[in-house]
Order: sequence, then C-alpha cells, then structure tokens
Amino acid sequence: MKLEYIYGFSEYNAINSARQRHRKSVRLRNWLFWALVLANGAVSLKYIYSYYQGQVSFSWLMFANLTVAIAIIAYRYIFVPYRNRQYYRQQMLSGKQIRLQVSEQGIETQTDNVTAQYGWKGFVGADEEAAHFVIWVNNILALSIPKRAFKDNGQMEEFRKKIVKNVDNQRLPA
Repeated sequence: MKLEYIYGFSEYNAINSARQRHRKSVRLRNWLFWALVLANGAVSLKYIYSYYQGQVSFSWLMFANLTVAIAIIAYRYIFVPYRNRQYYRQQMLSGKQIRLQVSEQGIETQTDNVTAQYGWKGFVGADEEAAHFVIWVNNILALSIPKRAFKDNGQMEEFRKKIVKNVDNQRLPA
C-alpha cells in the first residue's frame, strides 16, 4: 500500500496530543492546574474587594498573586503553543511531501532524499487519533499518518488490521 501526503502542523500536533494523553495522571494535573488558578484568582479578588470596601490596607502582594494566576494561564495557552510551533519548524518538514510504503515487513518512509525503513516489530505502540494514526518508533519518535492520505475506508481498514496484527500496545478503537 502506498500513501502520500504533505506534512503539516496537524501531523506534528497529533503526536503531541497522543503523547499528552499517555502521560500518567493527566486528569490530576489538569485538576491541580485549574485549582491553583482559581485559588489564586479567588484570594486576590477577595482581597481587592475588601480593599475597595475599606476593610484592609493596600498591598501589592495580592495584585501580584492575581498576576501569577494570569501568568499561569498565559503559559499554558500562549507560551506552550508557541513553543510547539518552534519545535515544529525545527523539524524542517513543513510542506514536504511524505511517501510511505506499507508492506508485510513494515513501513518505509521517503522525504526528499531521506529514506527510512521501520520493521513492524520495531514499533513500541500505536494510537488512532480523530484524523491521524500515530505509530511509535520509541517513546520520543513517532510516525504521524493522516487519515486523508488513504484513498478510501477500505485502505484505512487494511492499515488498521496491519497495526493490530503487528504492533504491540496499540490503542485503536474497537
């Protein structure tokens, strides 16, 4: 089976999304994040309200506390996406055509003049995202194959069966 697609940020982002979901205690981290933000914000707003009511004297500390809450949110929703874009640009794959040859032996990828071959037993896991298949070579490196690269659902189902047959630790919908 031959597949071709243009590599874009969505392919890179699919790998990051799959990696995030596999981290241990993702839900706990999200709950702690929002608890910290809400606690900082609530304490600061309560102080500001008390200040305007004339119940307490002015302190920059409470405004700094509110600034920390805003900075935490900015870090997560501005800095982290910006950093991901930088890492994506460092790959130098943006807009390049990726050609894959899927066979019984494994997957061969070709970009410009770089060719790589991966045997099925060399993969450590696989995920199916909403619009991508993510095949893990190791804990850091993965192949992101968009579903748009498949000609039809039959070809996609054939690929899915090869993953189930050959890759341990796959997380595909039943």
